[in-house]
Amino acid sequence: MASKTKIMVFHLKELIYTGIFLVLGICFIILLLIMFGPKSKETADNHSKKDTESAQTAKSETLYTPGVYKSTISLDGHTVELTITTETDRIVSITMEPLDDHLATMYPLLQQTFDSIATQICEGKEVTASSDSRYTSSLLLSAIESALEHAK
Repeated sequence: MASKTKIMVFHLKELIYTGIFLVLGICFIILLLIMFGPKSKETADNHSKKDTESAQTAKSETLYTPGVYKSTISLDGHTVELTITTETDRIVSITMEPLDDHLATMYPLLQQTFDSIATQICEGKEVTASSDSRYTSSLLLSAIESALEHAK
């Protein structure tokens, strides 16, 4: 039995391309794992501590100068005006200028989210927002906080 020798010919160019694509593929997989992998526990703990501290700060600083305070939000070149009425110890009402058709169409969650947040704040409850409208909620809450800065 004679052994048959097999000769394989590799072109250097093909080896280099294969190596480059292999390295890029590994980098891509690592990037995907970093971006979409589980979040670290430290990040979640930092967010919960920050929320607790801001809630405690808000409870301890609830004395307002009675009056009406306004804040504006700029959305797609249009402005929305929030009006906040306060008494010395509480927020009486929060209203939003009626949305025109363009804003109501482009931002369908704005009115619904505002109504929910305004009700929770006026009743003195802790503000919770649904996961569907967390960016809208943060936009509205920052506008409300900026108006309340003038009331303190």
